[in-house]
Amino acid sequence: MTLTLRICFLTYLFLFLIGVPAAWAQDNCDGAPTLPVQNGSCATTLEGTTAGANESSQAAVVPFDKDDDVWYKFTTPASANPTDRFLVILQLTNVMISGDVAGLWLERREGIANVCGDVISSSHYIGAAELNKRWIMTNLLPATQYSIRLYTEGRTSRASYNICLFIPAPPSNDNCTNPQALTVGATCVPSGPYSTLSATKSDQPAEFETGRDDDVWFSFTTGVTAQKYIAQISNRTYHTGFGNSVMELWTACGAVENAGDFAINATADFGVLNTSTTYYIRVYTIGTSSLLTGFSLCVQAITPPANDECTGAIQVVVGAAGFGPVVNGTTQNAGQSAQTIGSCSVTPDDDVWYSFTAPESGNVLMKLENVIHPDNPSSPIMQYIVQGGTCIVSSVVTCGTGNQALITGLIAGQDYQLRLMTQDEGSAANFSLSMQQTLVPENDNCSGATLLTVNTDQTFSITTAGTSTNANPSGIPITGLCFPQGLNDVWYRFVAPASGAVQVRLFDIVNTGGGNTSMFTIAYSGSCGALTQFYCFNTTTIDLLTGLTPGATYYLRTMSYTPGQSHTFRIGVMEFTPQGNGNCANTRNLTTTWQRGSTLGQPLNNSIIACYGSAAPNRVLYYHFTATATTHYIDFKDWVRLSLNQIGVGYRLYKGNCTGDAVANTIKCVASVRSANDTIPNLTIGDTYTVLVMENTFNGGPAEFSIRLSPANTNVWVGTLNSEWNKKENWSTGEIPNQNTEVIIPSGRRFMGSPRYPTITTNTSFRSVKIDPGARVDVAPGVVVTIVE
Repeated sequence: MTLTLRICFLTYLFLFLIGVPAAWAQDNCDGAPTLPVQNGSCATTLEGTTAGANESSQAAVVPFDKDDDVWYKFTTPASANPTDRFLVILQLTNVMISGDVAGLWLERREGIANVCGDVISSSHYIGAAELNKRWIMTNLLPATQYSIRLYTEGRTSRASYNICLFIPAPPSNDNCTNPQALTVGATCVPSGPYSTLSATKSDQPAEFETGRDDDVWFSFTTGVTAQKYIAQISNRTYHTGFGNSVMELWTACGAVENAGDFAINATADFGVLNTSTTYYIRVYTIGTSSLLTGFSLCVQAITPPANDECTGAIQVVVGAAGFGPVVNGTTQNAGQSAQTIGSCSVTPDDDVWYSFTAPESGNVLMKLENVIHPDNPSSPIMQYIVQGGTCIVSSVVTCGTGNQALITGLIAGQDYQLRLMTQDEGSAANFSLSMQQTLVPENDNCSGATLLTVNTDQTFSITTAGTSTNANPSGIPITGLCFPQGLNDVWYRFVAPASGAVQVRLFDIVNTGGGNTSMFTIAYSGSCGALTQFYCFNTTTIDLLTGLTPGATYYLRTMSYTPGQSHTFRIGVMEFTPQGNGNCANTRNLTTTWQRGSTLGQPLNNSIIACYGSAAPNRVLYYHFTATATTHYIDFKDWVRLSLNQIGVGYRLYKGNCTGDAVANTIKCVASVRSANDTIPNLTIGDTYTVLVMENTFNGGPAEFSIRLSPANTNVWVGTLNSEWNKKENWSTGEIPNQNTEVIIPSGRRFMGSPRYPTITTNTSFRSVKIDPGARVDVAPGVVVTIVE
């Protein structure tokens, strides 16, 4: 026991005489030495080592490596502004690593209560190969104590070093009052490098308030002529490896002289600036942890188009009859004007200006041609705004996208501004502009309604051409379940016939701009000064008007369904009387002449058995014929859907007349047909047959069609043998068609899954040909086909 005490006493005496190693003094957080926070640079450093250090109990970023951790503490300076934040750099020099040569781990803890706890506020890794071994610590609170824990990577490595902390001196352009002057060039010549690394927060407010903690300032002076100025930031490097920068344009160093914010993008388009004026550029990063360790900056002066601003608008002559003189223009180098865009969804970063005087009609067609990007063969999408008033006090009349626009409702003789731009930000376009007056239709208003002839022959043989192009909204409110949105309405009128019922139909609808063909028609009674809306329909709904007073005048208001769409069309009115063959007692004779059929106005017949075997409440029509051959053909064409639910018509063919059992005597039942030729075989010459035409869906709604019994000399392609026209085995009659034959090529003829349609390889003639939708006839080169009819 005495020997042991003597050894311990000698060891203690030895350590007392030579001094305790530095690592032992900082081996635990509680005894960590204080590092002073120096200003500008490290004037002094503290020697340190992890040799001899023991593992601390606190949690670590890399627990396996903390076997040689050492600790330091420091306190940030006080500040009168509690929102201030500090950037402190931890610098390591003379670093020597033994054992497994790897890197160093650094941890930071914050606040008196936490500096020796488990909560790590931030950490950093320094690789052994890094030349400048430092940790840039950002967003540190004022007058706050922090701890630093240092340990080597790996279990066998140890390190010695010199350590210090300093707050770097701010750059010379830290404030607006001492900006870095930039030279303006005709091209972008970057200067620098610059940094926001040690910059402090300026007093001026910012778009991104939390980011101005590292702002720096630049200045440039504009030339003696009006030019557009662009700033470009490049070669950006962030101490965190990533970030987003902001450029701001200021007219002075006050608090409210911010003239523009340009975030994230590398280029800032300042537009046309005042001449001989000094402007200021403020650069900073978004967020408190991001800093620019380096960047370059340039300012470029560009001469904009003469009509870059409203005051320089180029006059365009509106042609009275046809387009006026063409004006060539460009948006290249144009800047964004200050005038409001209202609710328009446009991108006015490169807008240029034109002016025109509204013609007598108040309608102008604007056309852009030869739209080409100045630097490549692409064709940018153009946008436009039409403004009334003056350049100072203006209001948006209309706006849109596209190379052509109809501008309506203008006041004749009044001047307007046309503002053109490309849709994509950063794009540009050269173009040719011309404008012409457009005349509104004569029936643009109710007072000029066109009188329509009412057809009384159960056909639409007389129709009237119409257009919604250039038509203006009438301004008459629309009620009920009408939902048109185009409102470019034109007006028609008709006198109700004796039956008090008419059908109204639009034909040959063409969208002049190539879009959809949807239109809407509203029916009114009364007079133009006192109209009463009583019906509305679109191009896919039933258009039957009933209960009309014979001899009274009614009005039709027709318009495009969609805003910005214009259509040409034909409109017809037909007196409506239900067909009399809605029951078997009044069956019609089916001949080789086409006759019109319509289930509109027929009563629902609940006792008719449909082709699928059960009764359906459908409307029906009856036809009959006497067989003159063992095979006949029934033709359908001109099918018109009068209800959204209707998808076609079906028919049942049975032997006999009304006295027999239709289902029991059925020869053929077809559920749906629109436009086709159908074969009726196994007939007895001289016998009577009935054709019962039915709406083919359960309560599907009415439909119209044309029907006939094909002539006796009809020959139908069956393609039994191959695709050769001149093979009798390929035809239903077993004969090759001749000049007296009506040829029918039905769709759906297939062989082994592939279409089989005829090919004519020699000169031939026939009386007529009917080719169903989806079918075809191929003609070899040089072959002459003669149709006798």
